[in-house]
Amino acid sequence: MPTRSVQAALAGTPGPFAAQSNFAGQKVFAAYAVIPDLRWVVLVERPAAEAYAPLYASLVRSGVLLFIGLGMAVLASLLIGFRVVRPLQALRQGVARIGGGELDHRIDVQTGDELQVFADEFNQMTAKLRESYANIERVSQLKRFFSPQLTELIVSSDEQKLTDDHRREITVVFCDLRNFTEFSSIAEPEEAMRVLREYYKAIGSLLRRFEATIEHFAGDGLMAFFNDPLPCPDPEARAVRMAVMMQHDVGELIEAWRKRGIKLGFGIGISSGYATLGHIGSEEQFHYAAIGSVANLASRLCDEARSGQILITEAVCAAVEELADVERIGELSLKGFPKSVPVLQVVGLKERTSVGP
Repeated sequence: MPTRSVQAALAGTPGPFAAQSNFAGQKVFAAYAVIPDLRWVVLVERPAAEAYAPLYASLVRSGVLLFIGLGMAVLASLLIGFRVVRPLQALRQGVARIGGGELDHRIDVQTGDELQVFADEFNQMTAKLRESYANIERVSQLKRFFSPQLTELIVSSDEQKLTDDHRREITVVFCDLRNFTEFSSIAEPEEAMRVLREYYKAIGSLLRRFEATIEHFAGDGLMAFFNDPLPCPDPEARAVRMAVMMQHDVGELIEAWRKRGIKLGFGIGISSGYATLGHIGSEEQFHYAAIGSVANLASRLCDEARSGQILITEAVCAAVEELADVERIGELSLKGFPKSVPVLQVVGLKERTSVGP
């Protein structure tokens, strides 16, 4: 029996024909042509597997190429991610550490692109922050000892060793309240602290005004000096002017305290001479100190001064004889000094002189 392809060809059905089974049971595609002169119909069949083979091969090639392309895309993504994500992680971690206060930390990014430029700029910014914080810390430390004006001069100075150990002639001022120990032993703590705050507020403004260097506070006592770390042309004159102003301002406080039933006095001692100066203490806590007999002498004069008195040495008197009126007290035997020391008292400033620094 003829196949459907033969029957369709004999019937004149337009071809080609879809895949059909031939006599051998194979799926084939068929097409025919008519030869009129011979009245023949020529039928050609081609196995479907053979016809589909180029298409299947093309699909396989496309699939392989697609797989290779996808693999390359994944690999490229991994490489880009490795190149971008790791530097970004380094930047993020570095920013977190620097934000936590580790200003010595550097962000290490070696990509040769904008990320490396960004990391380098961030490291430069961190270096400037570190320098700024160091400067702030230095200024903070200096302000514990020096007036704001003197601090700014030290910070702006090109000389970096102003506060290293050295020896220099200075003028030392010691002052403290008379009878404060007795008062603080019987007064309420709040009242004693209130008195100290009022006292230091009064003398603190004068220390800043006359640009004195504060050596230390000890309860109601204070030591300050002039001519270091930056020299000044008139250390003895500044010390005496400041002492006179202190006696005036603290004197007003003493009158106010007396009305509150608080009986205190205020004495000052001033000496001039050479001392060794520098930082003493531990790395965590230190202060700028002046060591020598000049400091001890000012302390002993302060101990001897009665309320309202400013006791000075002959060296100080010689430097301020045109500035202040003085009276000779006589020679005093002072603890720690083998010989008696001539002592004078500042009565006041001469009328033509100014009390300013």
